[in-house]
Amino acid sequence: MLLASLHALANPVQEEDVRLTKDLILQFLSGTFGELNEKAVEEEYEARWLPGDMKGAVRKALFLEALTKCLENCAQVTRVWLLQHAIEVRRAY
Repeated sequence: MLLASLHALANPVQEEDVRLTKDLILQFLSGTFGELNEKAVEEEYEARWLPGDMKGAVRKALFLEALTKCLENCAQVTRVWLLQHAIEVRRAY
């Protein structure tokens, strides 16, 4: 996840990069950035896309899956940083 890689940066541009990344995440969650490919989601997650499935809920699930994978595979300090920033994204959404 891009937010995790930004934590490792130690330069003045970091704040702007974090802001842009949060903005992209918000756009993804709201459906204004990118289009979900139902077939790709079905193949990647071995799940059937049902007519009643809402794309917004699927987008949130995909974001949470990505965040969970990052949290499982990063250092403790990065976990804390990611959670703080993910909560900020959630509040904004």
